[in-house]
Amino acid sequence: TDPHPAVVRKWTAHSGPVFALLPTRDGEHIISASRDRTIKEWSIGNGRETGSFNNGSEAITQLALSKDGGKLFIAGTGMSVMDLAIKRGEKIATDGGLTDGGVITALGISVDNLHLGLGTSSGNFVKIDASDFVRPEKLTFHRGTVTAMSVSPDTLHLAASSEDTSITVWNFASGRLVHRFEGHSSRVWGVAFSENGGELYSASEDSTV
Repeated sequence: TDPHPAVVRKWTAHSGPVFALLPTRDGEHIISASRDRTIKEWSIGNGRETGSFNNGSEAITQLALSKDGGKLFIAGTGMSVMDLAIKRGEKIATDGGLTDGGVITALGISVDNLHLGLGTSSGNFVKIDASDFVRPEKLTFHRGTVTAMSVSPDTLHLAASSEDTSITVWNFASGRLVHRFEGHSSRVWGVAFSENGGELYSASEDSTV
């Protein structure tokens, strides 16, 4: 492995910090979200901007793509669902009251596209119907900001890491807390299920994984 890999391409179009990044399902584009309230879509092949959407007054902190690639979920102080063709900027649904004025800091979607899991700066989980945002269910499992989320491959469980040094695993359908891990001594910034769902990995400010 090259210890000094070269930069292949650099895209510059946002006027503020970039908070979220994800590839489209076809692997041909990258979508970026920024504090400048915009979402950009880029061609991986030639680096050109292929789509842009301005979200008005709300900074965008999180992105999630439905498993079929048909919907793009964006989150900040509220939540919106958009058609993937972001150059049209078509909002399908929106709900700005899901977080009680907080910020959505983590976002996960079930494999069947039916449920969204939101982590907030207040330590809450919000589980909502991904089709129309009705029946939001708020659960409090953490004493600090939820920093990351990971959905298990079988979509039965969702894991979350937090600034309170703990990791929680809960049942995605029922919202029931399954397990709490407290092995770190400082804030936990990342969490991820293994490919087969049998293991859970975490990364912490205490320099441990």
